[in-house]
Amino acid sequence: MPNVTLSIEDSSPLISYSPEWVPGSEDDPLIDEYSGGNYMVTNSSGAAAFFVFRGFDVQIFGARRPNYGSYQTTMNTEVYSVRQANSDPPQFRSNLWDLSWPRSIPRTVKIESQTNGRPIDLDFITWVFPVGRDDEDLIVKTVQDSDASFKYSPTVDWHTDPYEAASFLGGSGHAAYVAGSTFEFTFEGDAVSLFGPVGPQGVPYYAFTDTDGLPEDFTTRKPSYRPNTMLYHRANLGPGRHTVKLTVSPFNLSTGQESYFAIDYAEVYTAPSLVGSNAGAGQLSTGAVIGITVAVFIAVLLVLLIIGWMVLRRFASRKGRTFYVGFLSRDLDVDPFRYNTISPQEVSPPVSAAQANRLNNHASFNSLTTPSSSQWPQSAGLSYASQAVNPNDSSAPQLSSRASFPGQEVVVPPRGIMEKSRAPVTLQPPPTGAARPRNGMAPAAHGAAQLSVSPVAEEGTMLSLGSAYSTDSQTRTAVPPPKYTLNPSPNEASSTYTRG
Repeated sequence: MPNVTLSIEDSSPLISYSPEWVPGSEDDPLIDEYSGGNYMVTNSSGAAAFFVFRGFDVQIFGARRPNYGSYQTTMNTEVYSVRQANSDPPQFRSNLWDLSWPRSIPRTVKIESQTNGRPIDLDFITWVFPVGRDDEDLIVKTVQDSDASFKYSPTVDWHTDPYEAASFLGGSGHAAYVAGSTFEFTFEGDAVSLFGPVGPQGVPYYAFTDTDGLPEDFTTRKPSYRPNTMLYHRANLGPGRHTVKLTVSPFNLSTGQESYFAIDYAEVYTAPSLVGSNAGAGQLSTGAVIGITVAVFIAVLLVLLIIGWMVLRRFASRKGRTFYVGFLSRDLDVDPFRYNTISPQEVSPPVSAAQANRLNNHASFNSLTTPSSSQWPQSAGLSYASQAVNPNDSSAPQLSSRASFPGQEVVVPPRGIMEKSRAPVTLQPPPTGAARPRNGMAPAAHGAAQLSVSPVAEEGTMLSLGSAYSTDSQTRTAVPPPKYTLNPSPNEASSTYTRG
């Protein structure tokens, strides 16, 4: 995996100083021994400088001079031992502290003065971070501020003729003099750095990338003018396209100088596996992994909800229930069966198996009007009635008596008995004109004679239905048919039915 080693000068906005730090005096006869001809110095105990980076190696450089004091470094929360910065003869660009780790992660390093009246200084800082795979080369792209990958907003607030334009890379740059001015730089790579000038006319700003989304505050206001200074850096962005957004913060104009922010160029650090058609072939970025995970989780959840809903609906249909939104259920509205009540007199008694073949007497309860003899048709040919019936024979049809119910009785034979034994019956229409003589017998008696039933004399006179029956020249009043009983007398044992 190719490693990138970057360096920042003491004047970079990426290094934060406590107020006790000041720039090295230009009257120092040895100032040219420092990198860039400048340095930051303090002689106050407790004065500290901070640097936040992502990498696995860092080095802090400064001078060791005869009158210098001591310092102490801290990495995150780990404090290291105190070291001396004095040396005779003096040493410049000396390694004051360095440390390496097996992994590249975000870290914060601090260097702090430990003596009063005896100074220490800071010249520059370097650090190392990886890019790409071990079997490929590092690619570093320098992108000018005029490239299409830079988008300035609003365009009227950005000028292409900054101060000291001759010190810019390629002699071109963009400068903004109004707070709120913004630019975006889009690139394809794993790390990026932005460069521009710092000096007494600098202004505060903040910047962030779309990958981490955490803005950081910086300022380009420094005691001395320094071009080509690293203004922003971010690493371990992963493959694919990324965007850096930088915005000028509000600033104070009381200094009497025209303040501004200027961008010179950008550097992109990448590898073949992170750009073009190979981007993302080796691994997915953190954002892509999170997006895919969330999408898969939502898809699985929707599938489970659909399956569960279908199962619940199927179960509900079997149980006669309906499910509504919110998975609440209620019984279907079913109208209850309505029973019509009847009086106890209208309820027939239960019939046992032994009574299935019996003939039952059903009282009419005066619901049937007693017909006259003239309304009884002739029904000759009923051969089954001429046969004697033994009341003690269980195989023969039996009649049950309900003597407790007064009035006319209707005999209902069991189902099928008449169809099997009865000869076809032809109903004759009543004669027209004179009535046919019947040998002085009443209609009911005449019918009883044809059925081999002993005739009996008519008893009493019933209410006529309004019609008369005539025999020869004799007119008789209609009378009801005789009653029959299941208890024949000993003298009439051969008759099937005997009048009671």
